[in-house]
Amino acid sequence: MQIDSKISNVMQKQPPNVLREMLKQASMPHIISLAGGLPAPESFPTKIIKSLVTKIIQNKGSQVLQYGSTEGSKELIEAISAYKKTDFGKHIESSSIQITTGSQQALDLIGRSFINPDDYIAVESPTYLGALQAFGVYSPRYFALDTDEEGPTTQSVLLALQKKVKFFYLVSDFANPTGKTISLKRRKAIAVLIRKHNGIIIEDSPYRELRYEDTSITPLFVFAPQHTLYLGSFSKILAPGLRIGYVIGDPQLVRFITTAKQGTDLCTSGLDQAIATEYIKSKSIQTHIPYIVSLYKPKRGAMLAALKAYFPKDATWTHPEGGMFVWATVKYTIDTAHLLEKSLKKNVAFVPGKPFFPSCVGKTVGINTMRLNFTNTSAENIQKAIKVIGEELKKM
Repeated sequence: MQIDSKISNVMQKQPPNVLREMLKQASMPHIISLAGGLPAPESFPTKIIKSLVTKIIQNKGSQVLQYGSTEGSKELIEAISAYKKTDFGKHIESSSIQITTGSQQALDLIGRSFINPDDYIAVESPTYLGALQAFGVYSPRYFALDTDEEGPTTQSVLLALQKKVKFFYLVSDFANPTGKTISLKRRKAIAVLIRKHNGIIIEDSPYRELRYEDTSITPLFVFAPQHTLYLGSFSKILAPGLRIGYVIGDPQLVRFITTAKQGTDLCTSGLDQAIATEYIKSKSIQTHIPYIVSLYKPKRGAMLAALKAYFPKDATWTHPEGGMFVWATVKYTIDTAHLLEKSLKKNVAFVPGKPFFPSCVGKTVGINTMRLNFTNTSAENIQKAIKVIGEELKKM
Protein backbone atom coordinates (compact mmCIF):
# COMPACT_ATOMS: atom_id res chain seq x y z
CA MET A 1 0.00 0.00 0.00
CA GLN A 2 1.26 3.50 -0.88
CA ILE A 3 0.56 5.52 2.24
CA ASP A 4 2.47 8.80 1.73
CA SER A 5 -0.51 10.53 0.16
CA LYS A 6 -2.75 9.36 3.02
CA ILE A 7 -0.76 10.86 5.90
CA SER A 8 -1.32 14.47 6.98
CA ASN A 9 1.29 17.07 6.11
CA VAL A 10 1.74 17.82 9.81
CA MET A 11 2.63 14.26 10.72
CA GLN A 12 4.89 13.77 7.71
CA LYS A 13 6.94 16.72 8.96
CA GLN A 14 7.33 15.29 12.46
CA PRO A 15 10.77 13.76 13.07
CA PRO A 16 10.97 10.40 14.84
CA ASN A 17 11.26 10.52 18.61
CA VAL A 18 15.05 10.53 18.97
CA LEU A 19 14.95 9.83 22.69
CA ARG A 20 12.61 6.85 22.30
CA GLU A 21 14.91 5.31 19.71
CA MET A 22 17.87 5.73 22.05
CA LEU A 23 15.97 4.25 24.97
CA LYS A 24 15.15 1.09 23.00
CA GLN A 25 18.85 0.32 22.90
CA ALA A 26 19.39 1.51 26.45
CA SER A 27 16.65 -0.74 27.88
CA MET A 28 18.42 -4.02 27.14
CA PRO A 29 18.78 -6.10 30.33
CA HIS A 30 22.59 -6.10 30.28
CA ILE A 31 22.84 -2.31 29.95
CA ILE A 32 23.44 0.01 32.92
CA SER A 33 21.16 2.82 31.88
CA LEU A 34 21.41 6.43 32.99
CA ALA A 35 19.25 7.30 30.00
CA GLY A 36 15.60 7.10 30.97
CA GLY A 37 13.57 9.57 32.99
CA LEU A 38 11.97 6.74 34.93
CA PRO A 39 11.13 6.60 38.62
CA ALA A 40 12.62 3.66 40.49
CA PRO A 41 10.18 0.70 40.54
CA GLU A 42 10.82 0.29 44.27
CA SER A 43 9.37 3.78 44.76
CA PHE A 44 5.90 2.61 43.70
CA PRO A 45 3.61 2.17 46.73
CA THR A 46 2.20 -1.16 45.54
CA LYS A 47 0.88 -2.24 48.94
CA ILE A 48 -0.83 1.10 49.44
CA ILE A 49 -2.34 0.98 45.94
CA LYS A 50 -3.61 -2.56 46.52
CA SER A 51 -5.42 -1.57 49.71
CA LEU A 52 -6.82 1.58 48.11
CA VAL A 53 -8.13 -0.31 45.07
CA THR A 54 -9.85 -2.87 47.30
CA LYS A 55 -11.53 -0.11 49.28
CA ILE A 56 -12.54 1.81 46.11
CA ILE A 57 -14.03 -1.21 44.31
CA GLN A 58 -15.98 -2.24 47.41
CA ASN A 59 -17.44 1.23 47.98
CA LYS A 60 -17.54 2.90 44.55
CA GLY A 61 -16.96 0.14 42.00
CA SER A 62 -19.74 0.94 39.55
CA GLN A 63 -19.13 4.69 39.86
CA VAL A 64 -15.38 4.71 39.11
CA LEU A 65 -15.72 2.20 36.23
CA GLN A 66 -18.26 4.40 34.42
CA TYR A 67 -17.57 7.36 32.14
CA GLY A 68 -16.84 10.51 34.14
CA SER A 69 -16.83 14.25 33.59
CA THR A 70 -14.24 15.77 31.28
CA GLU A 71 -13.13 18.20 33.99
CA GLY A 72 -12.26 15.32 36.31
CA SER A 73 -13.83 13.83 39.41
CA LYS A 74 -15.06 16.34 41.96
CA GLU A 75 -13.38 14.38 44.75
CA LEU A 76 -9.94 14.46 43.11
CA ILE A 77 -10.24 18.16 42.26
CA GLU A 78 -11.08 18.92 45.90
CA ALA A 79 -8.21 16.71 47.10
CA ILE A 80 -5.70 18.46 44.81
CA SER A 81 -6.95 21.86 45.95
CA ALA A 82 -6.34 20.88 49.58
CA TYR A 83 -2.96 19.30 48.77
CA LYS A 84 -1.63 22.33 46.85
CA LYS A 85 -2.79 24.85 49.44
CA THR A 86 0.63 24.61 51.11
CA ASP A 87 2.38 25.58 47.86
CA PHE A 88 -0.08 28.24 46.76
CA GLY A 89 -1.05 29.68 50.13
CA LYS A 90 -4.74 29.62 49.30
CA HIS A 91 -7.65 27.40 48.32
CA ILE A 92 -7.94 26.76 44.58
CA GLU A 93 -11.48 26.89 43.18
CA SER A 94 -12.70 23.77 41.34
CA SER A 95 -13.22 25.75 38.13
CA SER A 96 -9.46 26.42 38.11
CA ILE A 97 -8.47 22.72 37.99
CA GLN A 98 -8.58 20.33 35.03
CA ILE A 99 -7.60 16.68 35.42
CA THR A 100 -5.57 15.25 32.52
CA THR A 101 -4.35 11.83 31.47
CA GLY A 102 -0.82 12.55 32.61
CA SER A 103 0.78 15.96 32.34
CA GLN A 104 2.01 15.00 28.87
CA GLN A 105 -1.60 15.20 27.71
CA ALA A 106 -1.77 18.66 29.25
CA LEU A 107 1.09 19.77 26.99
CA ASP A 108 -0.75 18.51 23.91
CA LEU A 109 -4.00 20.19 25.00
CA ILE A 110 -2.14 23.46 25.53
CA GLY A 111 -0.67 23.21 22.05
CA ARG A 112 -4.10 22.45 20.63
CA SER A 113 -5.67 25.37 22.51
CA PHE A 114 -3.11 28.12 21.95
CA ILE A 115 -0.72 27.48 19.06
CA ASN A 116 -1.34 28.52 15.46
CA PRO A 117 1.22 27.60 12.78
CA ASP A 118 4.27 29.90 12.96
CA ASP A 119 3.35 31.33 16.38
CA TYR A 120 6.40 31.96 18.53
CA ILE A 121 6.66 30.21 21.89
CA ALA A 122 9.49 30.85 24.33
CA VAL A 123 11.42 27.96 25.88
CA GLU A 124 14.58 27.46 27.84
CA SER A 125 17.46 26.04 25.85
CA PRO A 126 17.78 23.14 26.54
CA THR A 127 14.24 22.19 27.58
CA TYR A 128 12.04 19.12 28.06
CA LEU A 129 12.05 17.12 24.83
CA GLY A 130 8.49 15.88 25.38
CA ALA A 131 7.24 19.46 25.35
CA LEU A 132 9.02 20.23 22.08
CA GLN A 133 7.40 17.14 20.55
CA ALA A 134 3.93 17.91 21.93
CA PHE A 135 4.04 21.49 20.69
CA GLY A 136 5.77 20.58 17.43
CA VAL A 137 2.63 18.98 15.98
CA TYR A 138 1.10 22.47 15.87
CA SER A 139 4.02 23.95 13.87
CA PRO A 140 5.23 26.76 16.14
CA ARG A 141 8.50 28.65 15.93
CA TYR A 142 10.70 28.76 19.01
CA PHE A 143 12.31 31.64 20.85
CA ALA A 144 15.26 30.30 22.86
CA LEU A 145 15.57 32.14 26.18
CA ASP A 146 19.00 33.06 27.48
CA THR A 147 19.57 31.57 30.93
CA ASP A 148 22.01 31.86 33.80
CA GLU A 149 22.26 30.08 37.15
CA GLU A 150 19.02 31.70 38.33
CA GLY A 151 16.93 30.81 35.28
CA PRO A 152 15.80 32.72 32.18
CA THR A 153 17.25 36.24 32.20
CA THR A 154 14.81 39.11 32.52
CA GLN A 155 16.29 40.75 29.42
CA SER A 156 15.62 37.60 27.41
CA VAL A 157 12.05 37.39 28.76
CA LEU A 158 11.47 41.01 27.75
CA LEU A 159 12.81 40.36 24.25
CA ALA A 160 10.48 37.38 23.93
CA LEU A 161 7.51 39.49 25.02
CA GLN A 162 8.43 42.08 22.40
CA LYS A 163 8.46 39.21 19.88
CA LYS A 164 4.84 38.60 20.99
CA VAL A 165 5.40 34.95 21.89
CA LYS A 166 2.18 33.02 22.55
CA PHE A 167 3.46 31.68 25.85
CA PHE A 168 6.54 30.84 27.92
CA TYR A 169 7.15 27.17 28.70
CA LEU A 170 9.22 26.86 31.90
CA VAL A 171 10.11 23.91 34.14
CA SER A 172 10.53 25.77 37.41
CA ASP A 173 11.93 23.08 39.74
CA PHE A 174 14.75 20.62 38.93
CA ALA A 175 14.23 20.90 35.19
CA ASN A 176 14.37 18.06 32.73
CA PRO A 177 17.07 17.85 31.38
CA THR A 178 19.34 20.19 33.37
CA GLY A 179 18.20 19.71 36.96
CA LYS A 180 18.23 23.51 37.41
CA THR A 181 15.73 25.51 39.46
CA ILE A 182 14.53 29.06 38.78
CA SER A 183 15.40 31.22 41.80
CA LEU A 184 12.76 33.02 43.86
CA LYS A 185 14.15 36.42 42.84
CA ARG A 186 13.99 35.51 39.16
CA ARG A 187 10.47 34.09 39.47
CA LYS A 188 9.24 37.37 40.91
CA ALA A 189 11.00 39.37 38.18
CA ILE A 190 9.59 37.18 35.40
CA ALA A 191 6.09 37.43 36.87
CA VAL A 192 6.28 41.24 36.92
CA LEU A 193 7.12 41.31 33.20
CA ILE A 194 4.48 38.73 32.34
CA ARG A 195 1.75 40.67 34.14
CA LYS A 196 2.84 43.99 32.65
CA HIS A 197 2.91 42.69 29.06
CA ASN A 198 -0.12 40.36 29.25
CA GLY A 199 1.91 37.20 28.73
CA ILE A 200 1.17 33.57 29.58
CA ILE A 201 3.41 31.13 31.46
CA ILE A 202 3.13 27.35 31.25
CA GLU A 203 4.76 26.27 34.53
CA ASP A 204 5.56 22.56 34.30
CA SER A 205 6.25 21.14 37.75
CA PRO A 206 6.42 17.32 37.79
CA TYR A 207 9.49 17.13 40.06
CA ARG A 208 8.64 19.72 42.72
CA GLU A 209 8.16 17.25 45.58
CA LEU A 210 11.51 15.53 44.90
CA ARG A 211 13.60 18.05 46.86
CA TYR A 212 16.70 16.75 48.66
CA GLU A 213 18.05 19.93 50.26
CA ASP A 214 17.06 23.49 51.22
CA THR A 215 13.41 24.57 51.19
CA SER A 216 10.77 24.71 48.47
CA ILE A 217 10.47 27.87 46.38
CA THR A 218 7.10 29.53 45.83
CA PRO A 219 5.68 28.56 42.41
CA LEU A 220 5.59 31.12 39.59
CA PHE A 221 1.82 30.65 39.61
CA VAL A 222 1.54 32.50 42.92
CA PHE A 223 3.11 35.66 41.47
CA ALA A 224 1.02 35.70 38.28
CA PRO A 225 -2.06 33.50 38.84
CA GLN A 226 -4.17 34.99 36.04
CA HIS A 227 -1.32 34.54 33.58
CA THR A 228 -0.09 31.05 34.51
CA LEU A 229 -1.14 27.49 33.75
CA TYR A 230 0.47 25.25 36.37
CA LEU A 231 1.01 21.60 35.39
CA GLY A 232 1.25 18.94 38.09
CA SER A 233 1.59 15.17 37.99
CA PHE A 234 1.30 12.03 40.13
CA SER A 235 3.80 10.14 37.93
CA LYS A 236 6.82 10.82 40.15
CA ILE A 237 5.08 10.68 43.54
CA LEU A 238 2.65 7.79 43.02
CA ALA A 239 3.11 5.80 39.80
CA PRO A 240 3.47 6.85 36.14
CA GLY A 241 1.31 3.97 34.92
CA LEU A 242 -1.76 5.56 36.50
CA ARG A 243 -1.48 8.55 34.08
CA ILE A 244 -2.89 11.27 36.33
CA GLY A 245 -1.92 14.90 35.80
CA TYR A 246 -3.65 18.22 36.31
CA VAL A 247 -3.71 21.83 35.15
CA ILE A 248 -4.33 24.74 37.53
CA GLY A 249 -5.04 28.20 36.17
CA ASP A 250 -7.47 31.02 35.65
CA PRO A 251 -10.86 29.55 34.62
CA GLN A 252 -10.81 31.70 31.47
CA LEU A 253 -7.74 29.74 30.32
CA VAL A 254 -8.63 26.35 31.79
CA ARG A 255 -11.96 26.17 29.95
CA PHE A 256 -10.13 25.90 26.62
CA ILE A 257 -8.11 22.97 27.98
CA THR A 258 -11.41 21.29 28.97
CA THR A 259 -12.90 21.83 25.52
CA ALA A 260 -9.79 20.42 23.85
CA LYS A 261 -9.86 17.35 26.12
CA GLN A 262 -13.47 16.60 25.21
CA GLY A 263 -12.35 15.76 21.70
CA THR A 264 -9.45 13.55 22.72
CA ASP A 265 -10.40 11.03 25.41
CA LEU A 266 -13.67 12.37 26.91
CA CYS A 267 -12.41 11.78 30.43
CA THR A 268 -9.46 10.43 32.42
CA SER A 269 -9.72 6.95 33.96
CA GLY A 270 -12.17 7.03 36.87
CA LEU A 271 -10.37 4.24 38.72
CA ASP A 272 -7.01 5.97 38.41
CA GLN A 273 -8.53 9.24 39.63
CA ALA A 274 -10.07 7.46 42.61
CA ILE A 275 -6.69 5.95 43.53
CA ALA A 276 -5.05 9.38 43.41
CA THR A 277 -7.90 10.83 45.48
CA GLU A 278 -7.57 8.23 48.23
CA TYR A 279 -3.77 8.51 48.11
CA ILE A 280 -4.15 12.15 49.16
CA LYS A 281 -7.13 11.81 51.50
CA SER A 282 -5.67 8.82 53.38
CA LYS A 283 -2.50 10.86 54.08
CA SER A 284 -0.42 8.15 52.38
CA ILE A 285 1.13 10.86 50.21
CA GLN A 286 2.58 12.55 53.29
CA THR A 287 4.51 9.46 54.36
CA HIS A 288 5.40 8.07 50.94
CA ILE A 289 7.05 11.14 49.39
CA PRO A 290 9.71 11.28 52.16
CA TYR A 291 10.38 7.60 51.43
CA ILE A 292 10.93 8.38 47.72
CA VAL A 293 13.26 11.23 48.65
CA SER A 294 15.24 8.87 50.92
CA LEU A 295 15.69 6.51 47.95
CA TYR A 296 16.86 9.15 45.50
CA LYS A 297 19.01 11.48 47.59
CA PRO A 298 21.92 9.02 48.10
CA LYS A 299 21.78 8.12 44.40
CA ARG A 300 22.19 11.77 43.49
CA GLY A 301 25.14 11.91 45.89
CA ALA A 302 26.68 8.82 44.30
CA MET A 303 26.44 10.37 40.83
CA LEU A 304 27.97 13.70 41.86
CA ALA A 305 30.82 11.90 43.66
CA ALA A 306 31.46 9.64 40.65
CA LEU A 307 31.51 12.58 38.25
CA LYS A 308 34.12 14.30 40.42
CA ALA A 309 36.21 11.13 40.57
CA TYR A 310 36.05 9.95 36.95
CA PHE A 311 35.18 12.78 34.55
CA PRO A 312 37.89 14.92 32.93
CA LYS A 313 38.85 18.10 34.78
CA ASP A 314 37.52 20.31 31.97
CA ALA A 315 34.02 18.81 32.22
CA THR A 316 31.28 20.59 34.17
CA TRP A 317 27.93 19.43 35.52
CA THR A 318 24.94 20.73 37.44
CA HIS A 319 24.40 20.11 41.15
CA PRO A 320 20.60 19.77 41.39
CA GLU A 321 18.88 20.28 44.72
CA GLY A 322 16.28 17.70 43.68
CA GLY A 323 14.65 15.95 40.75
CA MET A 324 16.03 13.12 38.65
CA PHE A 325 18.79 14.48 36.40
CA VAL A 326 22.32 15.83 36.22
CA TRP A 327 23.35 17.75 33.09
CA ALA A 328 26.99 17.44 32.04
CA THR A 329 28.99 19.46 29.53
CA VAL A 330 32.29 18.19 28.13
CA LYS A 331 34.99 19.59 25.85
CA TYR A 332 33.39 21.42 22.90
CA THR A 333 35.11 19.20 20.32
CA ILE A 334 33.41 16.04 21.63
CA ASP A 335 30.11 14.82 20.17
CA THR A 336 28.28 12.94 22.92
CA ALA A 337 26.30 10.96 20.32
CA HIS A 338 29.63 9.35 19.36
CA LEU A 339 30.46 8.98 23.05
CA LEU A 340 27.19 7.08 23.51
CA GLU A 341 28.17 4.62 20.75
CA LYS A 342 31.42 3.88 22.56
CA SER A 343 29.74 3.62 25.97
CA LEU A 344 27.10 1.21 24.67
CA LYS A 345 29.87 -1.15 23.65
CA LYS A 346 30.79 -1.16 27.34
CA ASN A 347 27.11 -1.73 28.28
CA VAL A 348 26.46 1.80 29.58
CA ALA A 349 23.81 4.22 28.27
CA PHE A 350 22.97 7.89 28.73
CA VAL A 351 21.17 10.50 26.62
CA PRO A 352 23.14 12.93 24.42
CA GLY A 353 21.99 16.48 25.04
CA LYS A 354 21.43 17.76 21.51
CA PRO A 355 17.74 16.63 21.16
CA PHE A 356 16.75 18.84 24.12
CA PHE A 357 17.61 22.05 22.26
CA PRO A 358 14.92 23.78 20.18
CA SER A 359 15.43 23.83 16.42
CA CYS A 360 16.17 27.57 16.39
CA VAL A 361 19.55 27.32 18.15
CA GLY A 362 21.65 25.74 15.38
CA LYS A 363 22.94 22.31 14.46
CA THR A 364 26.04 22.20 16.64
CA VAL A 365 24.67 23.72 19.85
CA GLY A 366 24.54 21.14 22.62
CA ILE A 367 26.44 18.35 20.87
CA ASN A 368 28.91 18.24 23.78
CA THR A 369 26.24 17.82 26.48
CA MET A 370 24.48 14.86 28.09
CA ARG A 371 21.62 14.09 30.46
CA LEU A 372 22.33 11.61 33.23
CA ASN A 373 19.49 10.03 35.22
CA PHE A 374 20.22 8.80 38.75
CA THR A 375 16.83 7.52 39.97
CA ASN A 376 16.40 4.26 38.11
CA THR A 377 19.56 2.33 38.96
CA SER A 378 21.59 1.52 42.06
CA ALA A 379 24.30 3.74 43.52
CA GLU A 380 26.81 0.98 42.76
CA ASN A 381 25.79 0.86 39.09
CA ILE A 382 25.82 4.66 38.88
CA GLN A 383 29.46 4.63 39.94
CA LYS A 384 30.31 1.89 37.42
CA ALA A 385 28.53 3.69 34.59
CA ILE A 386 30.10 7.09 35.26
CA LYS A 387 33.53 5.45 35.42
CA VAL A 388 32.99 3.88 31.98
CA ILE A 389 31.76 7.15 30.45
CA GLY A 390 34.65 9.04 32.04
CA GLU A 391 37.21 6.61 30.67
CA GLU A 392 35.75 6.85 27.16
CA LEU A 393 35.71 10.63 27.44
CA LYS A 394 39.40 10.73 28.30
CA LYS A 395 40.20 8.52 25.29
CA MET A 396 38.28 10.87 23.00
